[in-house]
Amino acid sequence: MQNGRRKVDLDFYLHRVFRKKSFRPLQREVISAVVEGHDVFLQASTSFGKSLCYQLPAMISHGGWYRYPPN
Repeated sequence: MQNGRRKVDLDFYLHRVFRKKSFRPLQREVISAVVEGHDVFLQASTSFGKSLCYQLPAMISHGGWYRYPPN
């Protein structure tokens, strides 16, 4: 996927930063749309994985690395 001037490997961030094996259904599509600069409204049930849908694109756009420890 292209993010303006660079190619973004979502799986790299998912595995190495967030320590997840795979995206849940629709997460990749939502995250891709956000990274590509589209406006996105996401209304989903509890445990859908909404947090990842805003944390991963925010991390990519700011170029930083952070990881929230599990509770």
